[in-house]
Amino acid sequence: MKPLTLEWINLAEGDWGTANRELAVRVDTNFKAVSFHAQQCGEKYLKAYLQEINHEPERTHDLNFLLDKILPHMPTWENLRDSCHILTDFAVDHRYPGTTTSHAEAISAVQHAGLVRRAVRAALSQ
Repeated sequence: MKPLTLEWINLAEGDWGTANRELAVRVDTNFKAVSFHAQQCGEKYLKAYLQEINHEPERTHDLNFLLDKILPHMPTWENLRDSCHILTDFAVDHRYPGTTTSHAEAISAVQHAGLVRRAVRAALSQ
């Protein structure tokens, strides 16, 4: 595995751990942070895969855009489309005032990030 791919994976795992630790908090859980870190986990895992297949990952938070770059190499990942769509919503908008993130949305974000994480880790034999 390429060193930069491993760096992306390590960054993604940091977000995965942060999202799950915050989700486990029982008082004053920051659901916005959970969903943001779940989104970041999915984004960084997709970028790790792109790095590994010699595609320079673009600076975007749009997981569907990243997925579109991957699909010619992994067409079965079309099944990640809904997860990418859901996670992309948490990249920016939910970090600003005027939005809320519910407990259910935070759980959903972690579940969808988990689907992306498992697919990439399996493809990279992690």
